[in-house]
Amino acid sequence: MRRSEYFEAIGRGDAERVRELVAEEPELLRELTGPSYAPEQQLRCTGLHAAVYAGSPDVARVLVDAGIDLEAATLEGRRAVHDSIEFGQAAITRLLEEAGAELDICCAAILGRLELLREWLDKDPALANDRTTGLSPLGWAAFGNQTETARELIARGARMDDGELSCAASVGHVEVARVLLEAGFDPNYACPESGTTALHAAAALHYTCDSAAFVDLVLEFGADPSAKTSAGRTALAIAEAGQRAELAAPTEGAPKNFAAVVERLRRA
Repeated sequence: MRRSEYFEAIGRGDAERVRELVAEEPELLRELTGPSYAPEQQLRCTGLHAAVYAGSPDVARVLVDAGIDLEAATLEGRRAVHDSIEFGQAAITRLLEEAGAELDICCAAILGRLELLREWLDKDPALANDRTTGLSPLGWAAFGNQTETARELIARGARMDDGELSCAASVGHVEVARVLLEAGFDPNYACPESGTTALHAAAALHYTCDSAAFVDLVLEFGADPSAKTSAGRTALAIAEAGQRAELAAPTEGAPKNFAAVVERLRRA
């Protein structure tokens, strides 16, 4: 079986070669690997997950047409449609939805599909706190800056105890963060494993170029700028380290505005 060749072809977006391989060896559609960003992690990723990571709608189309399992999940409970939404692969998301992939409550939350979200909650109110994907629906809504689905989830009993504010922090989403904070989310909630708060997450600027407005917001609601992670780092230390790294080796695309975050944290 040409498993390695199959995943390599997916990784480089070679739809024609993937088509040839799965036609010759249909069992390749059931093969699993680690994610392309960390292949040593055996999370049971299918070729469809790999196509999402590669950002290749053409390969995804080939795999869907060949009959790959749309609902296959990783060990973290994530299906390819979850990853396509999180990674902003809108064309693949449309393809999977049209092919019949189920949009569960987490998909509804991050996409802002309020009516679909309500349908799921009407069927099973406990889904407001579903953790099948490793992240609550409220966390998905926070990551997608979906204020209406966030409000609906909170009204339906969603707990705010799983780092949902840090999800908003990682992408600098102020609007949904305000919804969480006004509903009572603790601005100093820390991840039990890492000790990371939303302020630490905002200071890292992992998925956004500027989180200064987010920092202002959580400080307004009482976030503690002196709080340290389990590794002993404050948000200011994280932002300063990021600023130094950015100056030493600028990232591709828009530069990250560590300077504004550093300025606010020094002032706090």
